[in-house]
Amino acid sequence: MSSSKESYRYEQIARTLQRNIKRGLFPSGKLPPERFLAEYFDVNRLTLRKAMKLLEAEKWIFRMGRRGTFIVKGDQFGGITKRRVFAYVLAGEDDFSSVYANSFAALSRRLVAVGGSLLFYVVKNLDELGPLEEATMGHGVDGIFVSGKMNVEMIEKIRSWGAPVVVLGQLMYRDPLEDELDQVIVDSLDYSYRCTKMLIEQGAEKIALVNGPSYQVFSDSTQGYMKALNEAGISFDEQMVLSCVEDSALSAEKRFSELLGGHEIDAVFVAGESLQIGVRQALWNSKNSDIMLASLSYGSLKPSSNCLLMTIPTNKIASEAVELIGNRLANTKKTPETIKILAE
Repeated sequence: MSSSKESYRYEQIARTLQRNIKRGLFPSGKLPPERFLAEYFDVNRLTLRKAMKLLEAEKWIFRMGRRGTFIVKGDQFGGITKRRVFAYVLAGEDDFSSVYANSFAALSRRLVAVGGSLLFYVVKNLDELGPLEEATMGHGVDGIFVSGKMNVEMIEKIRSWGAPVVVLGQLMYRDPLEDELDQVIVDSLDYSYRCTKMLIEQGAEKIALVNGPSYQVFSDSTQGYMKALNEAGISFDEQMVLSCVEDSALSAEKRFSELLGGHEIDAVFVAGESLQIGVRQALWNSKNSDIMLASLSYGSLKPSSNCLLMTIPTNKIASEAVELIGNRLANTKKTPETIKILAE
């Protein structure tokens, strides 16, 4: 097939699919598999994918990996349309760190791809919810994503406005309210277990844990760390577990420097990205280049010979969160879902 004929063919396929979408021939909101469409139009997969890329660029469809290809024009992707406006709320944080910056960017890209738009609000406490409440109650915001240090009072206040809410992460402390929320959670017990296990597989035995305050996510990190030690037959030493007063680099640097001065350590698992920066600084200051480190990254930190990193897939978090809020807009009586994301 010549290049001009191929170009004409994939554009023709794209226009045919577009007309069928407009006519409502895909009531499930999802296109058939590529294999089926290629056979139906009697073309190879390469030509079909060019047609799909054209439709995706024009925001008629939205591909979600193995889940398939979804229609995003009008109300067919859950309840999300070009008219929908969403808010991203960073709760209880002073610093727009890379963790939240990368999550916000991924979420914004995903919403734009399905025809929505995203506003950004920083809210440190209940008293600062006024502007968001005004936008939501005035019908300017159709759905809300909440991240950061979330307490029960803040979530209950936001939910009282009636807009769908998806929580990105866990509440600071465990509460029955979580059973009533749509949530996307990075499985901290899993990644802490796997990070500690990676260090053990590298021959480490004296493994420290640098953890944050007594929040839910850090409690799960301790459990994962202890599980890996127990499986390897390594005795748990309470003195090797540090709980920082704040989830910050400065707090981690201070606490870990103190531990380095009085204990023999050959590896350390760090339970958060901000904490990891502080531990790296402490290692640099003490010139302990032989100590291995394992932690996680939201994309801003890179691994090295002595630093093992697991990456948090922010694009996957965003796609799951958008699907949850779209389904909630389409069906307000839907049973709340908790989606657990594994680090990679």
